Amino acid sequence: MKSEAKKFRQITIRIEDEVLEIVKKEGEREELSVGNIMNKILKRYVEWDLYEPKVSMIPIPKILLEKLFQGRTEEDIIKLATQVGR
Repeated sequence: MKSEAKKFRQITIRIEDEVLEIVKKEGEREELSVGNIMNKILKRYVEWDLYEPKVSMIPIPKILLEKLFQGRTEEDIIKLATQVGR
């Protein structure tokens, strides 16, 4: 199956100096351009951050989730997920 090439647009934005410096440093660390980092940030916003408050979800550390489920059976976890997911 052939995947379609992603389409990109070039835009101009105003960004605080401090924020830009952090983005640049992160880009250097990950070996990505500022544009790639900004795209990742915006993509996360439109895929998660935009909807998170509307569906009453919060991010929690993985270790906390593991501790909360520790000692529970798979059946208990499925039952809980089913109840909460309604």
